[in-house]
Amino acid sequence: MNELRTDGRHVCADSVVTTSAGVAHARLMRAFERLDAGDGAGGPAGGITLAVGPRRRGGPRKKVSAQIGDTSERSTTYVQQLRWAPTGKVADWYPTLDGVVAVTPVDANTCLLSIVARYTPPFGRAGAAVDRLAMARVADATVRVIADRLARAISLRAAQD
Repeated sequence: MNELRTDGRHVCADSVVTTSAGVAHARLMRAFERLDAGDGAGGPAGGITLAVGPRRRGGPRKKVSAQIGDTSERSTTYVQQLRWAPTGKVADWYPTLDGVVAVTPVDANTCLLSIVARYTPPFGRAGAAVDRLAMARVADATVRVIADRLARAISLRAAQD
């Protein structure tokens, strides 16, 4: 996967995780590995099928084939590459997304999970116009929900340990 490019539309979301950055990163990697191994409907090259949408419960969702790329460390931050593409009959009606999931320490017992991504709206110029009018808010909400779900899952595992 490539580094985050500067074209397209950008979205970002942060969520606090109540565990250390090292533990959070390890749990995030295990979660990605479980999804990769346990999801028989995975996409190409070990992709993971996820249902994504702008709401925590209910509301519209779209299945995407997500691929987890290389991990790197930048200073004290763990950075994991993420890419997804919609699947199914109307896949061309949905954006693709390229980004990173980062875990940065706040203190010894808290870290910040961040998603920074670029997405490409479908339908060229017409899609870009619709995106400016309404769909950018849907993309922002979707990334916020994903960041919160990941942070909550990591924090819950910390409480269970």
